Amino acid sequence: MKFGDLANCTRPSTKAKPKAIYLVYDSDKVGQDNAKEMAAKIGLDRCKNILLPIKDVNEYFGAGHTLE
Repeated sequence: MKFGDLANCTRPSTKAKPKAIYLVYDSDKVGQDNAKEMAAKIGLDRCKNILLPIKDVNEYFGAGHTLE
């Protein structure tokens, strides 16, 4: 299974019910469009979109940033 295949999952989990789901997609238009699409599928009220100051999470950590 590839990561992209997860977007096609339709069977909801009965075990995990997080109050918030944090999405970290690329900061370009395509990435943010996909983040909005995923948030709409999951539920806008539960999603938090993390917008990084760099294009993607790999560049973010590669530039020396940390989780703090």
